[in-house]
Amino acid sequence: MGDVILSTPVLSAIKAHFPNSYITMLVRKYTYELVDGHPHLDDIICLEDIDSLPFLSQIRTIRQYNFDHAFILHPRFRLASLLAAAKIPIRVGSGYRWYSFLFNRRIFEHRKTAEHHELDYNLRMLQTINIPVPETVDFHFHIPQSAHHDMELLLQQFKVKADEKCVMIHPGSGGSARDWPLQRFAELIDRLSAIPKIRLIITGGLDERELTNELLNKTQSKPINLAGKLTIKQLAALIKRSRLFIANSTGPLHLAVAVGTEVVSFFCPIIPCLPERWGPYNRIHDSVLMPPVNIRCNKCTIEKCAHFDCMDKITVDSAYNMAIKKLAMEK
Repeated sequence: MGDVILSTPVLSAIKAHFPNSYITMLVRKYTYELVDGHPHLDDIICLEDIDSLPFLSQIRTIRQYNFDHAFILHPRFRLASLLAAAKIPIRVGSGYRWYSFLFNRRIFEHRKTAEHHELDYNLRMLQTINIPVPETVDFHFHIPQSAHHDMELLLQQFKVKADEKCVMIHPGSGGSARDWPLQRFAELIDRLSAIPKIRLIITGGLDERELTNELLNKTQSKPINLAGKLTIKQLAALIKRSRLFIANSTGPLHLAVAVGTEVVSFFCPIIPCLPERWGPYNRIHDSVLMPPVNIRCNKCTIEKCAHFDCMDKITVDSAYNMAIKKLAMEK
């Protein structure tokens, strides 16, 4: 989810520079909803539909579109081979892969060093065809009215009142980085639940229901659990309706930024996972909590590390205080 969301500003930058361009995005089916309805996207191809065909049929399918340019934001050998075989005239991709010869415009940036945000890395690729990096970024995330309606009905079922502030907790991350411990999340939930007119909602994917159930068992306040029950558009509508979204480094964190909801996020000091690359875009200074240790790791060795589980050093007090500040803001 995060990769796709942080790719969408590329669509707007291209359309702003080439208003008459026809832009198609290649995504997996489970991320289709993230780009469906984007005002600067003309067509969507699902990767599974292409992969289901023999390779020669894949080539013919891509050729039918008569693409002039292809930007491979997240390179894979098979995709690079397909676009080269389809003879797309300009193919932009990383210069640091063994198959980079398949691209004829190359970017020589190591993203794993986290010198820029992932979104900015994507936008910088456009400079290869003289499209400038925009001064401001808007995700243009589309939420249909039906999704807003669904969420209002759902909140009514849980007797959430109009004057109550919803706070969402998303404890999973899909293993993309080190996470804040569940016990810490549980303590934060119970402290926030004690505030008048605050309703806590736990979310997660279908594969995170065991995790969210474990979190519920650790709480005293028993918040609403919607893990595995929402579509992406419904999740976006609920985040938009909420006052605050609290999460680890995960795709829905970027969804919260895209729809304009305040966030509190937890990041580890592993260099490829740093908030400088993966943090909430343009909100790192006031929305990110990290372990108070002066280290930057290339990988996590856990037991061999002198700090052991550094994420446990992020206190509930620090998260609670940041959340309180966010909740005090007008929305």
